[in-house]
Amino acid sequence: ALEHYKIVLDWREKNLPALDPDISSILKNTAYVYMHMNSYQKAYKLFCRVVQIQIDNKDKDNHLIYALNNLAECIKKEHIEPEKTTEIISNLISNGIRNKGTANLCNRGALDYFYKNDLDESLKLFLLQIEILRNDLQEESDDTALALMNVGIIWYNKNENEKALEYYRLVLDWRERNLSSCDSEISSILSNMALSYMQMTKYQEAYNLLRRAINIQLENGDENQLIDNLLNNLTDCIKVLHISPEITSGIINQLISNNVRTKGTANLCNRCAFDYYYKKNIDESLNLFSLEINILKESLQEESCDTAFALRTAGLLQRDKGQIKKAIELLNES
Repeated sequence: ALEHYKIVLDWREKNLPALDPDISSILKNTAYVYMHMNSYQKAYKLFCRVVQIQIDNKDKDNHLIYALNNLAECIKKEHIEPEKTTEIISNLISNGIRNKGTANLCNRGALDYFYKNDLDESLKLFLLQIEILRNDLQEESDDTALALMNVGIIWYNKNENEKALEYYRLVLDWRERNLSSCDSEISSILSNMALSYMQMTKYQEAYNLLRRAINIQLENGDENQLIDNLLNNLTDCIKVLHISPEITSGIINQLISNNVRTKGTANLCNRCAFDYYYKKNIDESLNLFSLEINILKESLQEESCDTAFALRTAGLLQRDKGQIKKAIELLNES
């Protein structure tokens, strides 16, 4: 394919004006072949030429959008510096090209600045993406929601949590209008909102959001990393708010009945066990430590410091109950 495309390109460059759309077309086809060969650097250079020809021809049709979308993919694969992406975006904007391809390129540049921890430049490009999607294209889509959420995440990382929550609420509103009430995407944004409230030390608000997010995950039968993060953050809230162990125990029963036997569940058992201990309810405390140990050893096959600590604490509690033989077994295992 490349051999034949090169013959065509040579002929067209000798016989056609430099800005002829037919040259742009063959460059685009050649670049696409390079992408299939994983030669993204070569594809990147060709798509840059395609975009410039399209701009010079004041061509804003789907061919340009296609080129920009593929250019964004090449930038991602080749880890092109976001400063170069910003130059391309500036060229597009100065020529009045504010289409879906430009928005996608803004997203790519914003993410790359974010990964470099340049939050200010990342924020500028995400806001430009949102402006193009909402104002120029009148588009309220999942792409818009994701960009809004990313702006919220940046404000969270800048410790501007009121601003973060403002954007998170926009995302939540869109998702609640367009998705099922138990969609994991709703759970995800609730989790982000909870983190902002925790950073503001508003633990009750965070606790309420986390409970709702966990219920959504359980409805979906999801056993992914998100539910562990939710449970770990919930455990922190329970500790700060001094939530009664009876309530925590109810949450744990709900998790176990849904076969959620994760590290997050084990951590919640540990929190609840200590809270029962502080209420001098040794039997319930022992039950929760035993459940924690069972999850760590049987479900997770984990022999860790957490396992050893739970075994040691359970052993000491058995000692306090006068169950010396059980205590020695647990302490020896610890």
